[in-house]
Amino acid sequence: MRDSLNKLCWYENTANQEYCNGKKCYDKKGAITAKNYRYHEAHIELRIYECPDCGFYHLTKTPDLKAKKYD
Repeated sequence: MRDSLNKLCWYENTANQEYCNGKKCYDKKGAITAKNYRYHEAHIELRIYECPDCGFYHLTKTPDLKAKKYD
């Protein structure tokens, strides 16, 4: 999937860190580690999602709008 990037997605590899549309790219384990680190250091809750453009994982603060909500 990484070889066939969407034309709307710009992708670069800078100093061994890959980026997609300005967002850091992680494998799944790296994303979990980064999420836990950010929570431990700054108490910021982040959500991990798989990017449909590059196939890597990114972190975001926005809630998952597709998640089921329970009242």
